[in-house]
Amino acid sequence: AYYNVAVLDSDSPLQANSGFNLFLGNGPDSDGTCRLRPGPKWNAVHGEAEKTAAASGTTKDALFIGRTVDHIKKNPIEWIGLLSKKFLYVWNWRELTAGADSWPLRYFTPFQSWFKWSFGFCAILALSGLLLNLRNPRYFYEYRHFLLLVAAFWFAQTILVTSGRYRVGMLPAILVLSAVGASALIFKFSSGGKSAFTGIVAIVLAAVVVTVPQPPYHPENELAEARTLMGEALIRRGFYGDAEKFLVASAKTLPDWSRNYNLLGLSLEKRKEYALAEKAYLKAVGVAPEDSDGYANLATLYSVRGRGEKADVYFKMAFSLGVPSTKLHYNYALHCERVGRTSEAVKQYELCIKANPAHRMALNNLGAIAFRHGDYKHAVSLFKRSLRFDTDNAGRMVNLAAALFLSGNGEEAQIWLRKALELNPDSQNARRLIKSMHQR
Repeated sequence: AYYNVAVLDSDSPLQANSGFNLFLGNGPDSDGTCRLRPGPKWNAVHGEAEKTAAASGTTKDALFIGRTVDHIKKNPIEWIGLLSKKFLYVWNWRELTAGADSWPLRYFTPFQSWFKWSFGFCAILALSGLLLNLRNPRYFYEYRHFLLLVAAFWFAQTILVTSGRYRVGMLPAILVLSAVGASALIFKFSSGGKSAFTGIVAIVLAAVVVTVPQPPYHPENELAEARTLMGEALIRRGFYGDAEKFLVASAKTLPDWSRNYNLLGLSLEKRKEYALAEKAYLKAVGVAPEDSDGYANLATLYSVRGRGEKADVYFKMAFSLGVPSTKLHYNYALHCERVGRTSEAVKQYELCIKANPAHRMALNNLGAIAFRHGDYKHAVSLFKRSLRFDTDNAGRMVNLAAALFLSGNGEEAQIWLRKALELNPDSQNARRLIKSMHQR
């Protein structure tokens, strides 16, 4: 919350995009879960909101919050029913997905690799313990920290949207409370008679809460999303051939999901299959013409390949959609640097930083431009800001050291050089700078 307010100057202190999550969990077509995933529909909703917010002089979060409040006012009974569902979904045995936690990947995690009922088993015990101790002040005092932690996440998901990833923060408390519940049940059963019956009632009620509600579930789509995520992970590891198999398989289930084709294009580009990469990006544009990513990827491909004029055409198409992103501004800035339009590159980097003050690459590149133009003090400021968000980057420490040295602060430059060499003893740039400093 502090980071959002103090660093990003955001009006969403609860979490980034909390206005959208309020709308997602309480607006029209809401079902209590993260029903809308990153993809064409996601981009369309956000794109329309960006345009409307910009035209009305407000923020996207404020727009989503206003729409949610209007919908609730018109449909109060429906909203209460929806809150009731989310109130129960928080404890559901099935992990409610939100993109990156699709069920085929979820059960690879240590906690749930044992069996798929891991969370449900603990949830039943924890709720049983809570029910058995409702009239026990000592329970609420001794376990107040765990109960507050559970209550906070329970409340947040009931108000916003329920998801497996959002209840991860509850798990430490739930594990403790499940142990307390198990202890209470053992005591009840060992006492026999009415106490045992009370324990059975508690287990049954808890089991009903955990197992009976049936949140929406789409296994084929989740498997396709998991394949996309596996493909993306494999690209990052450099296993491009395997990544492409996953992405092609995912595209068969989700043929209109441009993300698959954009990632496929990226993988092919990494393998220097530029013609095939171009076809993949064109496919992304074809299935989602309202999404700027496909146009931006094509433009970047053309820019890197030295086809500047064609890159300009596709960057113009991406910007014409009216929903420029930090990624689009950044890639266009890189293109402008490649073709020698430095002043335009500076403008685009500044737009990047305005949208995301923590954009370390834009800060570093803007610092490099200032450095090349002899504005060493400004370069120092930018390099320091970049390092604030990338504290272990030895290369940027060398950049900062060079700017400090040329701005007349040799002592601080040496401090940063020593830090850079501690992180990367083989840094040739650091050693060249040290040699240059000694020569001067």
